[in-house]
Amino acid sequence: MKKKLTTVSLILLSTTVLFAQFAHAQDYNRWSLPEGALMRLGKGDVRDDAWSPDGTLLAFGGSLGIWLYDARTGAEISLIKGRSFRVNGVAFSPDGLTLASAGSDRTVRLWDIETGQELSTLEGHTDDVEAVAFSPDGTTLASGSRDGTVRVWDAATGQNIRALKGHTDPIWSVAFSPDGRTLGSASYDCTILLWDVS
Repeated sequence: MKKKLTTVSLILLSTTVLFAQFAHAQDYNRWSLPEGALMRLGKGDVRDDAWSPDGTLLAFGGSLGIWLYDARTGAEISLIKGRSFRVNGVAFSPDGLTLASAGSDRTVRLWDIETGQELSTLEGHTDDVEAVAFSPDGTTLASGSRDGTVRVWDAATGQNIRALKGHTDPIWSVAFSPDGRTLGSASYDCTILLWDVS
């Protein structure tokens, strides 16, 4: 009888410890951090992150939507969940007022940071959009997709200015040069293409 009680006690103790670990899964401060790490943020499958221009906010895009965090304290500010598809990429506008998201629903969406409201939906890609970037002056937006194209958009109107074709596989990343005249795109086809977007 004593042996049975000991076994039951051990099982209960193990279950309690295991449950307690999962119960505090969102309490990031209790997790042990890798050497040099300041904090652990994010929930769900995180695909991309971006700092606001003034360094006060962090945005994470992933399976749950877009999480906004206070970059200094790690506190959750809001969850932008206006879409039911995975967010693959996020980018702040240079003035920090707008956030662009690249989604698996084949669209790019623009969001008002203050209210979390959707400002516009940019459509034209024929497969998942994986990456998005603002030009340094904030007037232009670029997106890269699994359809192998880069699209350049007017950030104010949402109009598709041009589609850049040359990659033979999905595009994972896009980035503007500091002067905004050149756009780089990185693809699964093992190439980086530089485009004149001036």
